[in-house]
Amino acid sequence: MTWESEVRAVAREAIAWSTETGGDLFGVWEDAPVIYLATRAGPGALREVVHFRLDIDYLRVLSQQLAAGWGLRYLGDWHSHHRLGLSAPSGGDRRRIRRVAARNGFHGMAEVIVTIGGRREDDGVARLHPWLYSHDELGGPKPARLRVLPGASPVRDTLVARGAFPEQELPRWADLPLDRILGEGAQRDQESDDSGPLYERVVEHLLDNASRALEEACGGPVERHLTGFGAVLAAPVDETRLIGFAVSRQWPCPILEIDWIDRASGTAEPIPVALLASSLVPQEIATLYHTAHQKKAHGEGTAHVDPGAA
Repeated sequence: MTWESEVRAVAREAIAWSTETGGDLFGVWEDAPVIYLATRAGPGALREVVHFRLDIDYLRVLSQQLAAGWGLRYLGDWHSHHRLGLSAPSGGDRRRIRRVAARNGFHGMAEVIVTIGGRREDDGVARLHPWLYSHDELGGPKPARLRVLPGASPVRDTLVARGAFPEQELPRWADLPLDRILGEGAQRDQESDDSGPLYERVVEHLLDNASRALEEACGGPVERHLTGFGAVLAAPVDETRLIGFAVSRQWPCPILEIDWIDRASGTAEPIPVALLASSLVPQEIATLYHTAHQKKAHGEGTAHVDPGAA
């Protein structure tokens, strides 16, 4: 499963080149992969008429940042077959994917092959062919169906708002109209589901990563309390005092308020920390915990947080 933004970003990048090109897929894998971000290759990628090689150094850096900031794992890659006429992974593709899976202990990986045109009336049209790998399927990957939700991936949307990864040109997914993309086995949903089980898993995944970041920041267990607006994450300061983060359930799950909670007196007092984060990002919530703690301890005025200081 993925969003329209990721399908259009892949197709746009593939059509922009007359040689083979590609990029990477990042997301989470539960029963099936959910692709939150499809990226273009780094500056050191090799693009030839019938061969493409990723920029591995760039991929490592990007993977580390997306894992730390969002808890996303590397799912696999996408690349184009401009001249080969192949909609399936080549033998070299299959060996490479299996090596990566074995090296990282992945039980499954994804790959998307993009072909361009094929018929005169299809010139400039990209076709997406998704495939899934498993360690148990040594005979080869299986073709997959791609469920496509309308609009932008919540991760891409937030990264665009922050101006992150400028080399990726993240906003330009909208440059390519949908009528220039054909999906093999693609199922396009008419409406985005913001109340179903998939949306709940997205929110839960973000809360899990934020809780782990808070546990590292405070050195103790973090409580999670569900509320009508979303959830409260409470990180301990000592035996009776905590710092509570009120988090909205509505994507991109912004932090609504930070409170100083004193269980001995049964009180909760808002801490006026400027919330610059537009979403619940683990690195930023850890910074906010330390800032709120210092502010309360020193009785300072409103603090403006620099998320990059985490």
